[in-house]
Amino acid sequence: MVVLRVAPTLVLIAWVIIIPRTGASASNPERHCKADEETLFQCRLGTKRVAVLCRRHEAAEGPSRLKFRLLRPGNRRDEIAFEDTEGPKSRFRVTRTHLMFIRDSRSLRTVWFRLPDGTRISLVTEESEELGWRITELVARGPDGRRVRRRCIDAVDHLDRLQVPGRVDDVVRDPD
Repeated sequence: MVVLRVAPTLVLIAWVIIIPRTGASASNPERHCKADEETLFQCRLGTKRVAVLCRRHEAAEGPSRLKFRLLRPGNRRDEIAFEDTEGPKSRFRVTRTHLMFIRDSRSLRTVWFRLPDGTRISLVTEESEELGWRITELVARGPDGRRVRRRCIDAVDHLDRLQVPGRVDDVVRDPD
């Protein structure tokens, strides 16, 4: 039984370390949310895994359901799945930070949650409008403190539509 409780962390860390980074891209990434779900976030991690955050609208008055999935395309079962409601009581959290530098300003948004075994999963987007770049990553930190970070390929990011508890950090200025 102990193996089953730590398995999601081990699976996540193992496949993220092993997957090669590739520069391939496609203009229309394959859809991995179900027909009745909206894609809020999707990113391909190497050639064999996809991370996706989907939202399903329930009853008109009720909260929406959010579901994070880590999967292999074509496989029927999710390798890791985490589900909760959207709204003020959600276990999903968001942090927004604005960074000011001499040459540009950057926006950093992190949506994160904890799996039952204590692993923290973060979906991170950093962008600079002035310099015209955007980086999207998935970061996993296991209960043992081990951290794995992988850049997304063909990211779909609509996390600005997410309505969960969070905070906006004060502007941080470059000391130079």
